[in-house]
Amino acid sequence: MGFLIKRYAQSFKHYWWLLLLALLPPAFYLISQIYLDRIFIVSQDVSYSGQVRVAKNPVESLPLEQILKDPNLLLQEDFALSQLGKNVRLFQLLESSSLSDVELRRLIDSTLSLSETTNSTILFSYRGKNEGLGNLLVDYFVTRLTQRAEAAIVRSRNPAAEGASLATVGPRSIAVQRALWDDSRLGPATMILLVSLVLGFIAIGLAEVLDQSFKSDRQIARYIGLPILGSIPNAEPLTKRIKGSGKD
Repeated sequence: MGFLIKRYAQSFKHYWWLLLLALLPPAFYLISQIYLDRIFIVSQDVSYSGQVRVAKNPVESLPLEQILKDPNLLLQEDFALSQLGKNVRLFQLLESSSLSDVELRRLIDSTLSLSETTNSTILFSYRGKNEGLGNLLVDYFVTRLTQRAEAAIVRSRNPAAEGASLATVGPRSIAVQRALWDDSRLGPATMILLVSLVLGFIAIGLAEVLDQSFKSDRQIARYIGLPILGSIPNAEPLTKRIKGSGKD
């Protein structure tokens, strides 16, 4: 048993390059993910003028400035999420048959944002890996905001609200980014590396087993059935040592 272990350890001197090949699969995975793992940025500009208010319920409305300070008043509203959760297209894009309220809230919180870009323009923006989902979410919340702003204007008795308006500006824009690194790739890359190393060790063992050359005097003696009376050692290491000491 000890001889086999020693023989296996010595085989690394000849087949060490097989372990270097184990680096190729994780390297190929990481490089491919740069091209395959795309980030979509779907955005829509919305312009407004005047004192825009947004209907919160049939009797109450909020100023647009309050929603801009706290976008969750729009993006995390209970009724809006319940209606969105009934959208069949949403489940098709997510390739899921169900989605809990907590999961839906977490999805919107991690991908969707609402911000004011200028004094009269706000921006809905989605950032994620699903272009179709980005289009759906941006379109849903932009439509909801404009409809609720129109409802607030219709119900308002304030003359200042008559000059208020809110509307989309141009079509949605879609940009694609490729990230050189993402933390989510570390786990798969590590697993691929471990599997590759295991296969590399197995390949070294197989290469040593298939190698029919003699590795020691004892192997030769067993093979020919005769005792070894003497052997001529390899003089190359000794020659190099003598030459090295001569230079000193």
